[in-house]
Amino acid sequence: MFPGWKILSDKAAPNALLNPVDRYNPQKCDGGNCVEAIDEIMEWIEDSESPRRLLCLTGPAGSGTSVVQQAIAERCSEKDILASAFFFSSTDPSRNTLSSIVPTMALQFGKRHPTLKQSIATVITNDPAIFLKPLQTQMNTVIVDPFKYLQRQNISTFSTTLPYVILIGGLDECRGEDRRAEVLAAIGRCLLDSDLPFRIVVTSSPERTIRSALEVGGYLHQTAYHIRLNLSLDASDSIRQYLRRRFQDIGLRDGNRNWFTVDDIEALVEAASGLFVYAALVAKYVSDRRRPPPDSLRVIRNWLNTSAHDQRVALPPLDLLYANILSSAKNNYEKIHGDPHPNFLLLFRIYHLKDAIPLDWDLSLRDIKSFNRILDLEENAHEILLQDLHTLVAVKPTSDGGLRLDFCHETLSEFLDSAGRAGDLFVPRSRAYAYIAKCCVYKINQCPLESSQSSPTVLVQLSCDALRTVLNPDSVMYMNEQLVDFTQQNGWQKIDRMLSARKYATNDDYAKVLEGWIHASTTVLDRFKVSHLHIFCHIVAK
Repeated sequence: MFPGWKILSDKAAPNALLNPVDRYNPQKCDGGNCVEAIDEIMEWIEDSESPRRLLCLTGPAGSGTSVVQQAIAERCSEKDILASAFFFSSTDPSRNTLSSIVPTMALQFGKRHPTLKQSIATVITNDPAIFLKPLQTQMNTVIVDPFKYLQRQNISTFSTTLPYVILIGGLDECRGEDRRAEVLAAIGRCLLDSDLPFRIVVTSSPERTIRSALEVGGYLHQTAYHIRLNLSLDASDSIRQYLRRRFQDIGLRDGNRNWFTVDDIEALVEAASGLFVYAALVAKYVSDRRRPPPDSLRVIRNWLNTSAHDQRVALPPLDLLYANILSSAKNNYEKIHGDPHPNFLLLFRIYHLKDAIPLDWDLSLRDIKSFNRILDLEENAHEILLQDLHTLVAVKPTSDGGLRLDFCHETLSEFLDSAGRAGDLFVPRSRAYAYIAKCCVYKINQCPLESSQSSPTVLVQLSCDALRTVLNPDSVMYMNEQLVDFTQQNGWQKIDRMLSARKYATNDDYAKVLEGWIHASTTVLDRFKVSHLHIFCHIVAK
């Protein structure tokens, strides 16, 4: 161990970390403003285009700031983007002063990157008394300078692999107003003034030190994205404040602070009818850089005005927003690509059912690029389809290096699943599953019988796994001709040979696959018993 690292470890406060052994059992967020705050903070954290790198969450006792800070730390940890967390506590001597904050932060940074660990340890070895010096000196010497040094070395994986979220919780529990002001000053002058990739979240009660820094005229007023938790706010007031914050942030990003009006905010608050998800979707839609925010806002206002004056489209505002975003994207897609097969709505529904519905997909099918190959599409087909749907869908990496689609909210699934709500945009699940199954049948048919056991392609194996998942009583209703042809081309024999030749990690895995195929084949047999008795007999004979 480096001598400096031993000094650092001794100065750190283990109780201030995310999951210390002797920490109290943390509360869980059970609704209200704190749920909305968590969603807003995570959205800000993951928005690389937001111009402000500091977020301050303030609220009086009982408003939920401690619940939110714990939830944010846990979510960031799960996403592997939490660089460091430090929770102050007025009753714990190891974390109610400034003495341990920099050592604890640096300890977490170093554990995430070995070269950074060595660099931090070296500066402490060279100056063992560094933690007796002012906080800004500590932060610059132990955190900022090692980061800058490694950035100058152009270490290829440094910027891309290191987590970037710094969480400082319960600042009001640090003893002494001067000490709390010192923390804020160090953040502003060391972390924000340097070209470092951090997103910093500070939570606190609105005591005088932090309040004066954040209010109009305070030195953090323009710098910080400020969320206030208030016990007395109703849903409309929370939405109003949220939209104002998000729109101000967009204006700061684009250099146009006056791009929206009070009337715009009030119209959207009224349309939201207390639904925070509506406000979040609006903010996401107008922040899309491919359109000027004033134009996007004007489009939404026009949608609302059209609905108000035309009873034929008098949908609830959230459904209206979903319908208009999908219809607009569909029209733009068809202008460029015509009306291909699968068409826009069918393909979007297929993608939705793949990633938003908890089906028992095989792990290998969770990558959207692999799924595109089964559908006989280009690997980037999802990018083309979703280019106007970033408000509703995000492409996220999977743990095994693939890509999945992340749909915005469960209310979108409810909308897409309801013929009454989606109207002309509705695509039944059975039709989407049938299309997937037809593509799988086609891929398996292309594989020669003699190759199905010895050397089936990865694509054929994927098609076999997908077919097992989507064969159900509803989907087979659309597949009479395809299943007859599949049977006559020895499709079931090919599947049997592939299952026999496949290697399984455990007997449970094999049993699970076999059970799935028994269910799927029973479904097909039940369908053919009446409509295609001779084919039924042929299947049984095989």
